Amino acid sequence: MINDEKINLKDYFSNSIVTPEVKQELIGYINEAFNRIIATFQLIPDGNEGKILEIGANPYFLTLLIKKYRNYEISLINYFGENDNTDATQTIDNEKYGEKHTFIFKNINIEKEILPYPEKYFDVVIYGEVIEHLIENPIFSLYNIHRILKDDGVLIVSTPNVYRYQNVIKFFCYHKFSIYDPYSNYGVYGRHNREYTMYELQDILEKTGFSVISKKTLYAKDKRGFFKIFSKILEIFQLGDYLLFKVIKKPEFSWYLPEYLYRGNPTLVITDEFILMGKNCCVHIDSGWHCIETWSKKGNIRWTKKNAKCHIKPKKIDNLLIIDFYSAFDNFEFSVLISQNNKVIFEFKHNADFGWGKIIHRLPVVSCDPLSIEFIITESWIPQQKGLNEDVRELGIAIQGLGLV
Repeated sequence: MINDEKINLKDYFSNSIVTPEVKQELIGYINEAFNRIIATFQLIPDGNEGKILEIGANPYFLTLLIKKYRNYEISLINYFGENDNTDATQTIDNEKYGEKHTFIFKNINIEKEILPYPEKYFDVVIYGEVIEHLIENPIFSLYNIHRILKDDGVLIVSTPNVYRYQNVIKFFCYHKFSIYDPYSNYGVYGRHNREYTMYELQDILEKTGFSVISKKTLYAKDKRGFFKIFSKILEIFQLGDYLLFKVIKKPEFSWYLPEYLYRGNPTLVITDEFILMGKNCCVHIDSGWHCIETWSKKGNIRWTKKNAKCHIKPKKIDNLLIIDFYSAFDNFEFSVLISQNNKVIFEFKHNADFGWGKIIHRLPVVSCDPLSIEFIITESWIPQQKGLNEDVRELGIAIQGLGLV
């Protein structure tokens, strides 16, 4: 049905302008993004009566298609710079087609705020033309989405392809101008702060918690005559204007922070009441840790240095603290300090035997604000100085996991 209505839909969109003061700008946007909007819509499962979330809904052209041709309960998110998590509205008055739509949305910064929806709530999430605008932690946005998607729920992602043919031509043939996005008068989130390749986006999605159903690059212009053949060639060589992914949720989310995406860890985002090394440690640990190691019989561990700090978020007020650790020596002494809101609420010393150990301590009643857990090693050690191997790192104990129950 959609394919037969492309010309009418362009006119329909052109008369469905949410902000008339920038109508000409939005008309240009329609001409540039029309094929991408249609292609994104066609990835949405049909025949469902479930719940769908559209992140970055404004200017609502895709939202209008969902309302007209799909049977979902729609929730919307935008971000206009004031992060208050409250509902707001925008209205489209299409006089030519006799329609008026008032869209209720939540004003949320998806890379910094937990989405205010229950776990496993949505059947489908649309993440369209947003991830390239983020400035700090796109992986947290995927954590947000994974949490609220139902088991086997569908995520649809669209974003500009950094290897689109225009950028390739600029790079190889025309060296006067950069391929970076221009500055924007819409603020820091108004420009493309990080664009992605096909490999990067697939790598990030698969290693955080999603399985790819389909992927493609999309040529954005009309595909008639010569350009029909041209678009096929571009898409074969992954040089289209946009990346389009349809993925399903896997059971577990992993905090994957690839080196090509981050210089150091992003700002701490404390979300869980446990830390399992290799799964969610990257966003919970602070200073004083060595890199992850994989031990064949035990899995992932991290050695502490002389002092090491991490953070967890209680989900209730009454908690047991459990720490799974390894000591390389008998009579190895260390202290543990637990703080909340910069105040020490509990501390203890432990004298460890050689090998794997488990510490279990009941904590005082706490609030649901994050807890800081600091390990203070009485006497750190260096393997080389002990004659064990050539490792010159300063070590304390090896932690496999810790958390609250």
